[in-house]
Amino acid sequence: MVYFSFLRNKVAMKSKLFIKLLIFFTLFIRCTTGEEEECDYTGCQTIPPSTGNLTIKVSRDEQNLKVPISIYLGKWGTGILLIQDTLKESKKTYIVPVDQYITASATYFHDNKKTIVINDGKIKLIKDNVCDSICYHIIDLILNLQLNK
Repeated sequence: MVYFSFLRNKVAMKSKLFIKLLIFFTLFIRCTTGEEEECDYTGCQTIPPSTGNLTIKVSRDEQNLKVPISIYLGKWGTGILLIQDTLKESKKTYIVPVDQYITASATYFHDNKKTIVINDGKIKLIKDNVCDSICYHIIDLILNLQLNK
């Protein structure tokens, strides 16, 4: 009797091991063949963009109908001057490099006094893994150079 009990336990243990291995291999085969997840590549840009949009907002009033601005790659005063413009509207968008520190300044005149407003930031490059690809997205930059009233 003891011998049969021992054999029955051994067979039961082997059966449990066999069932566990069968489940494991079934899951493994299922994950590696045939059944692929659905991938949504809508809006997926697989080549990293080199430029993005920088929007500059300025204040306009009767003394500042035209507002001179400067856009620098790097810090104000020490960076490389990319763009100089005079805005006749309250906002304008420019194309600038991605993942670079951008500084912008606007110059205002009130009662023969000059005021310079400075703001900075980066257009961020985001990488997302979508199935077997890397999708790139940019977060555009808005720099507020408006006067506080």
